[in-house]
Amino acid sequence: MIGRKKKKIDKKALIKKAYVLGFEVGYYKHYEAVGWVRREREKLEKLALEYGIEREIREAYNRGKLEGEKRKSLDLIEEKSVSGGDRYLPTRGLEAISLPAREPKLFHLPKFLKRYRR
Repeated sequence: MIGRKKKKIDKKALIKKAYVLGFEVGYYKHYEAVGWVRREREKLEKLALEYGIEREIREAYNRGKLEGEKRKSLDLIEEKSVSGGDRYLPTRGLEAISLPAREPKLFHLPKFLKRYRR
């Protein structure tokens, strides 16, 4: 370990990174136990342990996650009110499916229907 310098890291930037990760997880409902979210969280926790700021990182992550969830629900409400209910929203269900504006036209009648044509 001689000659190896410990890389200095800004603790505030690390806490902010934890908050942003938590916000994204809360907003987009990412799974925390698998994939890139787990890898990023493990990196943050490792650095937090190294610098002695585990509690701050955990709190920032959880705060970001809660605020992300709140923001997503507010965005859905706002989108619903702006669109006037015309757009499909995940919270609306089947009543959001709309029918075509007009009946589709056939280019030609099938042979069995031609005899009934007036």
